[in-house]
Amino acid sequence: MAGSAPATKVVSILNLKGGVAKTTLTVALAEAFAIEGKRVLVVDIDPQCDTSIMLVGPENLEKLHKKGRTLAPFLLQNKNADELVDCLEPQVSDLRWVSDISLLASDMKLADAQNGLLPQGQTVPRAALAKLLSQSQLRGLFDLVLIDCPPNFSILTQNALATSHSYIIPAIPDYLSLTLAAARTKEYVERLNSRRPKNPVKLAGIVITKYQANNKIHRHLTERRNNDNAAFWKDMLRNHIIPQTVGLTEAAQYDDSDDKRTHGEKYPDGLSKRFRDLATALWPRF
Repeated sequence: MAGSAPATKVVSILNLKGGVAKTTLTVALAEAFAIEGKRVLVVDIDPQCDTSIMLVGPENLEKLHKKGRTLAPFLLQNKNADELVDCLEPQVSDLRWVSDISLLASDMKLADAQNGLLPQGQTVPRAALAKLLSQSQLRGLFDLVLIDCPPNFSILTQNALATSHSYIIPAIPDYLSLTLAAARTKEYVERLNSRRPKNPVKLAGIVITKYQANNKIHRHLTERRNNDNAAFWKDMLRNHIIPQTVGLTEAAQYDDSDDKRTHGEKYPDGLSKRFRDLATALWPRF
């Protein structure tokens, strides 16, 4: 699915540091793009399965695991790519009036590939996901594919990047997740790009999450260019910062009630508009 001027935009969301609202950002962007009429596929390649849980709920995810309708059989057991479309869970999300989001769910079994615990002689090639998506029947079904990556540079993250046209780095504006982890993430992708110069993965932007206006360090890193943020100042979408709010935390819990919530109810206190504005700003960068 890689190439110039792609019909389907494939975007990875990653940061070496965990706890930066990566899952919440993935789901919120998927929903924001769907509201704007985009057909979205979310690929959860993180063995923690948080994005899958947020989109379908823990009980429904367990059913998908039992039926083998996850990414695991395709990456670990070489399941035929033609069957991939049948493993997609359609119309996910607990939002009212949002039906154009599909999910390729994750599985804890992927942790074996991530941690080097596969049976002797079994490997997951770096381009396995790219090959899988290119050989499947997904072409033309989606405008956007968002891949939620684990917070490391394992073979799973390498697979995500190998099929992506661009990537987003969500980061809390502090020393560990922005100054160190975001910079290291960018450097790592640049090293990968040096190995595939014809199809580089471009940085769509660094999205500031969990921002606290009363935090001096947060303000120091976002309000002006300085020694601690100079390396990625131009990459930060500083007009689209996502603040830390109770609503942001509560949005991560899947609502299994019959009366689904609206986007504004799920993302209160102005978060709904922030995510939709962020999606609008990101689209031309993909």
